[in-house]
Amino acid sequence: MIIIEIIVLISLIGFMAVIYYYQRDVIYPAFVFCFIWTIQIAGLIIFQNLFIPLSPDVLLIVLTGILFFTIGCFVGSRKAIYISDKWRLTIREIQCNKIFHIVAIIILLWALWNIYLIASNVWSGDSLLLKLISLRKAIGKDRTPGGYFGIFSYFSSIVFVLTILAFFSKMKADKKVFKYEIVFYLYLIIFLGMSFFSTGRGNMLKIFIVIAFSYIYLVRPKPKKFCKVFFLLVFFAFFLFWSGGILLHKGDNSNFYSVLKSIALYQFSPLPALSIFLQSKHDLFFGQYTFRFFPAVLKAIGFDVEVKKRVLDFVHIPNRTNIYTFYYSYISDFGVISVGFFPFIIGLIHGQIYKKALLAKNNDFIGFIFVVSFLPLLNSTGGEAYFSMLSTWIQYLFFAYIFTRKMSTRLLFQAKSIG
Repeated sequence: MIIIEIIVLISLIGFMAVIYYYQRDVIYPAFVFCFIWTIQIAGLIIFQNLFIPLSPDVLLIVLTGILFFTIGCFVGSRKAIYISDKWRLTIREIQCNKIFHIVAIIILLWALWNIYLIASNVWSGDSLLLKLISLRKAIGKDRTPGGYFGIFSYFSSIVFVLTILAFFSKMKADKKVFKYEIVFYLYLIIFLGMSFFSTGRGNMLKIFIVIAFSYIYLVRPKPKKFCKVFFLLVFFAFFLFWSGGILLHKGDNSNFYSVLKSIALYQFSPLPALSIFLQSKHDLFFGQYTFRFFPAVLKAIGFDVEVKKRVLDFVHIPNRTNIYTFYYSYISDFGVISVGFFPFIIGLIHGQIYKKALLAKNNDFIGFIFVVSFLPLLNSTGGEAYFSMLSTWIQYLFFAYIFTRKMSTRLLFQAKSIG
């Protein structure tokens, strides 16, 4: 079986090279999508002694999904050709008013203080370690619609949006401007503070992933600098996983190999789990998993409807895991035909966003949508986030829209094809 996996890996590397040769852009969504699944297969080959062998069905699903996603992305981004002329566009940029940022920072600091007060009322223990563990347990047991921190949990979305928009202003300035620097770092510190009290490593990693993609999108660094950004992000992810594991007593963190093994078990378990899932018989749920957001909203406002659970059942691969890739929801609802349909539609949307982002680089609102769209894409190897986290994406779009101001200007596009 390992021979087949190696053949698939070589095929994916070749396909990824073709995509890059066509687009010459490392943040072309189809290239990123192919890259993350290539890493999955490579990781399973390297750490094959930790997992059960992949079934041929899973390998076929991976190849099919990449192919249809790439086709969709190509269709969505092609024919982006603008003849040299003046075009009137409506663009949106972040609010530059000093009073706006001062008021926003004061309100966000107030929200952070209230989050701290809520956390300090429930955590227990003499050390920070014990306090975080007790807080983590309390958050894990909470099932209220607004989350453990109630209305203050929504401020995390607000400061996330403002951090990214402030980073856009910081990077687009002709030279270092103190007000842009200080505003960005203040927002970032507040966001990290809120993420710290939520005790989740995902939020901290999320903000730096989006910042990294924003940097590549705005600066277009040379290969050497791009590699620095990429390896810095990988190092930060490794450090965050290791330090969080120590603080929260998750996994074996006694030495480097143990940490690496824990990361491998977490990162590369979805495809083996999907292999187990495909071997079992199950009924189709026709959207109850994929579109659970809508019945969840109805249930929250009082309707008596069934909502599929987010936490899935565990399987042994041979270690226990309940992460199955984003194909789990689609196959559970619509069968194997969905492994081509949904990646095509998602790729089509990514291609459209990519095209708009490249044609209007001074539009902070479109740029924000573009860089944030990589979050569910990167999460696809772990679970479905496009539809299941729809409430988060709606919040981000809503806040990004109200925190940007509308400006009409004439832009000059040179004749250029981007797809």
